[in-house]
Amino acid sequence: MFRMNRLFAFFLLLFFEGVAGTTYQVLFIRQFSSSIGNNAEFTGIIICVFLGAMSLGYKVGGRDNDSPLRTLGLNFLIMSGFGGVMASSSISGAFLTNPLIESSHLRLFVYSIFSVGLTAYFVAQSLPLLLQYKQDGESPASQSGNALFISTIGSMIGAGLPLPLLAPLIGASATLSFLCIASTAVGCALLLKYRLTPFGVFAIVFAILGVVAPVTPYIKSHVDGSAFTSTTYNDVYLRDDNDVLIMEMNNARMSMRFKSGGSASSYVHYINHQLKLLGKTNKNVLVLGAGGFQIHEGDKDNHYTYVDIDSELLDWAGSYFGVNKEEVNLVAKDARAFLDENPSKWDVIVLDVFSSADSIPAHLMTLEFFSLVKSRIGPDGLFVANTVTSGGFRDKLSQKLYNTIHASFPFCQVQQTLAGNETQLNNVVYTCFSHGSDKGLYRDDKRARHSDFTKT
Repeated sequence: MFRMNRLFAFFLLLFFEGVAGTTYQVLFIRQFSSSIGNNAEFTGIIICVFLGAMSLGYKVGGRDNDSPLRTLGLNFLIMSGFGGVMASSSISGAFLTNPLIESSHLRLFVYSIFSVGLTAYFVAQSLPLLLQYKQDGESPASQSGNALFISTIGSMIGAGLPLPLLAPLIGASATLSFLCIASTAVGCALLLKYRLTPFGVFAIVFAILGVVAPVTPYIKSHVDGSAFTSTTYNDVYLRDDNDVLIMEMNNARMSMRFKSGGSASSYVHYINHQLKLLGKTNKNVLVLGAGGFQIHEGDKDNHYTYVDIDSELLDWAGSYFGVNKEEVNLVAKDARAFLDENPSKWDVIVLDVFSSADSIPAHLMTLEFFSLVKSRIGPDGLFVANTVTSGGFRDKLSQKLYNTIHASFPFCQVQQTLAGNETQLNNVVYTCFSHGSDKGLYRDDKRARHSDFTKT
């Protein structure tokens, strides 16, 4: 009976270790992508830190240990503390957007060490510690094979359960808090089998801090009368600034609305003005990126469809931002995937997915993407892109994005919509025409330009 209980505990803890470790990793990646975007370079940094910390954890966990379950309990408690605090929206957002470290790559590397790295380090110790606890006559190959099998099954559950199934129901922050509760409960159950030391008390308190940290934005929003929602993809705040309501998403302003009604964002008014100025009425307009669903407001002449990967934004906008959900047609899908799968032609396509220079969807700013957009615009159509870049094109991002857009759309009007110096990041709106390019040039010895003026 003792051996059966020991074997059951062994496999149960291995399974939980796999679930918890991978779930923490998935939630960290969710925080990374919402704060600084997602690309191959950033993913490489995260994987590098994760695997480095795992290798060190395997090494440390393999040392001889007289009470492996006690160490495992402490590890689960510490993992809960670091996981809950470092993956909370307040801490991750403040760190990943902190200007003290200029390079976003370096910011991510440093943050990964204290977040993904530390949790991976403690998770990796679980397997060798549990193998010391099991202590039976199986061959090393059989023990390690069975252990890795159970742990990997747990990792599979951890990868598939939290974001696709649990986060849509209770939100990403509550999912993180729920995971910390489970880690704390398992850690306490293991630790309290032994005499409690001062460090054990500290570990329990630290784990409880990890449980509370993810839900502090909910508590704060309740106290100050604002609103906070943590969806599968975004952390969304409602700020009240005199007569203006502000929608903040992942620590960046996304939309502003007057309490009396109507958008308070100058770029929205500029886009609406451009459509009217260019005679766009009774047209089908596709908006890539929903935000606060402001682009269509005040325009009764056209038909709008929004595409956004986050289906929960419409409920938020309906509850807190004065948006009539019955007037909005939302397709919950990645913008590029939607265009890939739908060959329909649109009269106007508006790109509104840029929230800050630190959080730009890399796959939505390439030549291939803009060429795809152009292929989905009908004759005499428009492409309007709201970007967050330097108005004076002083940095490489602003210059290369300008070049990339013009490579697909040769004829664009470019307008900075807010007052600010040329080095500041600002809303820079491109209004591009879909017609082809005449590559001819005027020369000093040619007079064809006079006849060109008379052509209609």
